Amino acid sequence: MRRYTRWPTWLLVGFLGFAVEALAQGGVATDRMVLEALYDATGGSDWSINTNWKTSAPLHQWYGVVTEDSGRVKALNLPRNGLTGPIPDSLGDLANLEELWLLENSLTGPIPDSLGDLANLEILVLSWNGLTGPIPDSLGDLANLEELWLLENSLTGPIPDSLGDLANLEILVLSWNGLTGPIPDSLGDLANLEILSLAANSLTGPVSDSLGDLANLEELWLLEN
Repeated sequence: MRRYTRWPTWLLVGFLGFAVEALAQGGVATDRMVLEALYDATGGSDWSINTNWKTSAPLHQWYGVVTEDSGRVKALNLPRNGLTGPIPDSLGDLANLEELWLLENSLTGPIPDSLGDLANLEILVLSWNGLTGPIPDSLGDLANLEELWLLENSLTGPIPDSLGDLANLEILVLSWNGLTGPIPDSLGDLANLEILSLAANSLTGPVSDSLGDLANLEELWLLEN
């Protein structure tokens, strides 16, 4: 006859608590490695401010890093801080990231597809850099995104249809790039959109009738196309 052993409740609770804590610690270690990779890829030693970066200090003591109670990175705020070079693909591994502010630096190269893996991201600001190449289709996977700012880069190619999947998006600013092709009809699906700026690109074709469905739209900028 098979015998079953019933574990004491206190032991199960303790084990689960240990497992959760171990998982959180593993996540913090991953976040630390991602931030170190960003530092190395973007000339961290020459940043305007790099206090505590690549030290053993808790991540919330690293300049521009905001963490949750668990220690996981929640926001990364490094505007106007002298970052140069490409955005590393590994940045997409900051699983708990909600805000990414990298505006007014000297970042170059493409926007990594991996940023589309940031499932909790609400604000993405990469404006006033030297980013090139297309806007990745993968950004359409950011289901929680509320603000997308990419103005004043050197982005090219069409506006991805996938951006129309960003159901929570309130602000979409793609101005002053080299974007081409038509305005996608899918942008008319952005029911919560309040600001749409596509000015100063090389967009062609008619203004999509679907933009008339944007009931919450307050600002529409299409000049210089």
